[in-house]
Amino acid sequence: MRRRWAGCLLCAVLGTGCIRTHFGPPEDAAPDRPGGTDRALERPVGDRTRERSTPELAVDAAKDGAGDASRLDGAGAKELGKPDAAKDLARLDAAKDLAKLDAAKDLAKPDLARDLPPLDVGICPAVCSGGCVAGWCVILNPAGAAVCPPTMPCEVRCFTAKSCGGTITCGKGPCLVQCGAPGSGNGGMCTGAIDCSQSSSCDLRCLGPKACGSTLTCGSGSCKVACGAVGASYGAMCVGAVSCGSATSCTVDCLGPDACASGISCNSGSCALRCGQQSAGSTCLGKVSCLGSASCTLECQGVGSCDGVACGPGPCGLSCAGGTCNSVDCSSSCACDLACSGTQSCKGVTCPSGCASSSPPGCTSTLPGCKTCP
Repeated sequence: MRRRWAGCLLCAVLGTGCIRTHFGPPEDAAPDRPGGTDRALERPVGDRTRERSTPELAVDAAKDGAGDASRLDGAGAKELGKPDAAKDLARLDAAKDLAKLDAAKDLAKPDLARDLPPLDVGICPAVCSGGCVAGWCVILNPAGAAVCPPTMPCEVRCFTAKSCGGTITCGKGPCLVQCGAPGSGNGGMCTGAIDCSQSSSCDLRCLGPKACGSTLTCGSGSCKVACGAVGASYGAMCVGAVSCGSATSCTVDCLGPDACASGISCNSGSCALRCGQQSAGSTCLGKVSCLGSASCTLECQGVGSCDGVACGPGPCGLSCAGGTCNSVDCSSSCACDLACSGTQSCKGVTCPSGCASSSPPGCTSTLPGCKTCP
């Protein structure tokens, strides 16, 4: 009876969970463990050697509880080891949300194959008959017309006699066209027009006899045009008109006899022209127009060269020697400096009002009111 009261007292302290431990299962219930009931009931009834105190019973109950937990079946241990189901669901939903977010980011990324321009690294178009060198397409001695790839830098080489008989059309990249070579003896190359109007930069070289028999047109970038070479004894290069187009800067060298026979127009950026050599014949026989250029400089040599020069409102500087520049109009220039030397030069020159000079004869911007450029 005293043990029963001690058990009740212990249950009151520890709670309802101890009832089963100290009073055992109902008579009709199966035992918790094979072969025995609770340890508190296993002591022989006649074992009265010592009554156990309440603290001892509490310690014993704690040990029994720990033993019960360690003896849970495998399924129960697994159940206790699992995380809370609600937490599991929350983690699963979070993982799904992260996966959706990653998928959305992937969809938002640009499709590189679709959005980026195609690379032509290692690709040489079929039109590049001379191959591709350092990223440049080389078109070699086409019999007729030549069309450069749309965006690649392009070089057209016309070195054999009568090669490049059709129009040469440059692409949007830098463009170099070579028609003949100094001293090669071959002539008649590039008889068609050369259209460089779409290119970022143009370098047009008409170096063989009678090379470049039609018009030459530059684009909006820098442009260089060579018609003949220094010391060349042959001529008639750049028979057609030369247009600097809307080039930011344009340089035209007409060095062989009868070179640039059909006129030069420079109507955009800065323009630098060189016509003839001291020992050469007449060059730049057509009109030279700088009416729309930001600035214009012109050097003329050889009897009969530069007959018909018109400057625009920008500054204009001319150097004329040996019977050249016999018709020059720079009356609308904000500054005109025209220096003439040799006999028969600078006949028919029109300077800005009050800006004529007598020594050397020509025009000057050094006089008061003769330099009005912004």
